[in-house]
Amino acid sequence: MAVQRKGPSREERRAAKLEQTIVRAARAADTAAWALAESLYEFHELGGWSILGYTSLAEFLAQPDLGMSRAQFFRHVQMWRYLVVESEVAPARLAQCDPSKVATVLPSIIRGDSKPEEALADAQSLARSDLREKYKKPGKPGETKLEATLEPKRERCPTCGQWWNPEEQKNASVQGVRA
Repeated sequence: MAVQRKGPSREERRAAKLEQTIVRAARAADTAAWALAESLYEFHELGGWSILGYTSLAEFLAQPDLGMSRAQFFRHVQMWRYLVVESEVAPARLAQCDPSKVATVLPSIIRGDSKPEEALADAQSLARSDLREKYKKPGKPGETKLEATLEPKRERCPTCGQWWNPEEQKNASVQGVRA
């Protein structure tokens, strides 16, 4: 006869408790990242590194206690500028979103393809893979990065060695234009 369990095992309770701790820590990290973005934006606008005697932004960023890349610095500054300063998104609204997911939708907001609130709602509710698919940079219909079949046919001139398109030559001849 099988023994009936009365509730979750010790391991299940421990895993559930750890999950709650992880979720709280992730939310705290998001809040801290947005506070960092705000401070970096203000520091950049102020020219804080110069005021503090650093010879360059690079010198400021290279200090051992910070160790931030220039790209990271400007990514944070850009997010804050476009979302809070220019689009007037409330900082409290940003605190609800994962900054790395917001970075995925930000180019669409900057291009004017998406409204900030709609994109932030997607960043909050969609999986990363769904965000990447929805917010990928638009191209021409049917266009992919490598589509060799769309490339024009080229031939090398046996006389001079230059490449040319025989279809362009044919079209130019039909129109009475010398190619």
